[in-house]
Amino acid sequence: MDYQAQIASLQKTRSVMETIHQSTLKIYQDIQVARNNNEVILNEASEARNVVQGLGNEKEK
Repeated sequence: MDYQAQIASLQKTRSVMETIHQSTLKIYQDIQVARNNNEVILNEASEARNVVQGLGNEKEK
């Protein structure tokens, strides 16, 4: 393999590696968004549970 072919191969490899890197970063960002959304859902569920329990307590009075 001559130098030009090696350089072309390395450039392709670098391009693929950069694409993988960018995709990995996007995946990590998506995971963080999912975690944040999960936290919001858990908080809202907790608030809803408290409201329902409060309504149950009112009904018992």
